[in-house]
Amino acid sequence: MSAYPDYLPLGPAPRPTSGEELHARVVATARQQGFGGAFEAGMEAILAGTTIVLDGDDVASAAVDATGVVIPESALTSTDAHDTADLADSANLENLPAVVGETPGILRVGTFRAHPLTVADVAIDVDAEVRDLPIRWIDAADGSVGVEPLPPTEAAPVTGHLRISAPQQAVVDAVRRIATAQAAAQGLTLVRLDVELTSVGPREVSLRAEAKLRRGILSASAHATGRASVDDALVLRFADVSLGSANPIVAGLLAVARGRVREATARPIDLAEQLPPGVRVSGVQLEAGEHLRLSARLS
Repeated sequence: MSAYPDYLPLGPAPRPTSGEELHARVVATARQQGFGGAFEAGMEAILAGTTIVLDGDDVASAAVDATGVVIPESALTSTDAHDTADLADSANLENLPAVVGETPGILRVGTFRAHPLTVADVAIDVDAEVRDLPIRWIDAADGSVGVEPLPPTEAAPVTGHLRISAPQQAVVDAVRRIATAQAAAQGLTLVRLDVELTSVGPREVSLRAEAKLRRGILSASAHATGRASVDDALVLRFADVSLGSANPIVAGLLAVARGRVREATARPIDLAEQLPPGVRVSGVQLEAGEHLRLSARLS
């Protein structure tokens, strides 16, 4: 058998026979791989809020509770070479030992909850659940073991749901802070950035954004508007997209970008085509008011 580069190594055989032991092995592997400096505390807290129950070859439940976990803005914007290298190492699971045996199983119920999880000062409420996800236990050539989640198939689909909510103003404030930092890196001062999302229907939102930038004694403003909708078939469409400026020089500079934006938003995007077989999304709802909310069902 060939190696499966995506399986999670769990140390020496035999494989864990209890949820507590499996959790301890997952934690040990995660710490060995490393999280990246800015992610360290948050990932440690998420691992601490994880519980696993085994039932033979199946994982009866795997529950992650990230309530109270804080991921700082620096984890999203850091350009520190040490953090970047650590994060790359944490994702590097290549050169795993060859697989010499495997045992199928099922993750019957996997959940992720946070009430809230704070990311860049934005309090995000999350409820997610997946059921009947196929897995396999790995026996490796060096005497170690591992576990690998497998993609669902048409014959063995997964079910579940996803609900995410965050205060719109907090999201806009975070976007403004990140945009200000990015503009400063380019020698620009972001004087103002106003963004407003408004619900037009159960699956449609409108966007209005205005920005003012300054460089030295020169300043200019720009605006963008548009609408986005998702239908029952999970097709994303854009409408009434515009990008411009009252400043004729800036408007000229935006002409190329405006053409690219119009080209990118002219055609519907079939999001369902991006999903693997066995994953069907229905009941999509978008809400943009005081809170931004997204919900969907896997069926």
